[in-house]
Amino acid sequence: MHELLIENLHVTLEEKEILKGIDLDIHKGEFISLLGPSGCGKTTFIKTIAGLLQPDDGDIFLQGHLSNQQVPEKRGTVIVFQDLRLFPNMNVLENVEFGLRMKGIDKKNRQRKALSMLEKVEMAGFENRKIHALSGGQKQRVALARALAAEPSILLLDEPFSSLDENTKEKMIELVLVLHQDLNVTTIMVTHNQREALLMSDRIAVMNDGKILQYDTAQKVYEAPLSPEVADYFGKTNYLEGVVKEGYFNCLLGMYKVPFDDGMYQVMIRPENIKVADQTGDFEVRSISYLGDHTNIVVGNDPLTFMINVNSGPIAVGDRLSIDIDFSKSIFFRKE
Repeated sequence: MHELLIENLHVTLEEKEILKGIDLDIHKGEFISLLGPSGCGKTTFIKTIAGLLQPDDGDIFLQGHLSNQQVPEKRGTVIVFQDLRLFPNMNVLENVEFGLRMKGIDKKNRQRKALSMLEKVEMAGFENRKIHALSGGQKQRVALARALAAEPSILLLDEPFSSLDENTKEKMIELVLVLHQDLNVTTIMVTHNQREALLMSDRIAVMNDGKILQYDTAQKVYEAPLSPEVADYFGKTNYLEGVVKEGYFNCLLGMYKVPFDDGMYQVMIRPENIKVADQTGDFEVRSISYLGDHTNIVVGNDPLTFMINVNSGPIAVGDRLSIDIDFSKSIFFRKE
């Protein structure tokens, strides 16, 4: 049985359709990322799952039960919002206890649970600290402890790392993954950061304009995107157009044997799948961008231009190179 099943979900806000027929299935204990640009409907989606927004059409099944009309506090879902929404008039312990107090749990048991959860998020000893005295990362840990203390069946995270510096973000990612594995709580994370999605997710739903473009494992979404729109979301890519005829792809670079039907194709080639074959050739180096662990170079031979990832080496603007493309790792999109 699915922990969460969404069928044909439509949501309209202020006379604008935000979600346009979403289907999604999630199993118990999965970590799912909703990945897409700002304004594509990700946060609206998790608010609708939590019952904070009502769908115009479609169904939400939680643990096999139709939940469209179920009130938020009965759904077993908890959202950690981007702005955290901690209570400044309460100390850390009182914040973590809050959801338990709303459930009517007695003081002794809710304190025990809250202190245990603070220990899990590495905030033991901070229980009497005021919220304004905490760093951004510490506030994030308190918000996470408060959400998990309620023992949700589904944890919803809305851009959880967007306000953190890189060092704090890496520590929080590690903590969330450890907690997810330890507690086995089904988690849905909203993010626009492809690295976070790839690193953390069992499956990724790539969203744009209120629709899911592709829903699959992190590896398949990256290595086998179903469309250029999905491919482009994972970084700069190169495109080459041509025609397949009788088992050969004909393009401006030449002819290459491929296992595709005849027709017009657009080929996506990631920068790491193009190599510098020789230090002499027809492609001129037009720009170089040093990025630490690798260097991006842009080479051109009008009308073709490619970005290539290379290890730092003796390459200068104006050099002329020959290149080698690994078409076995390229993605062929059939053009209508």
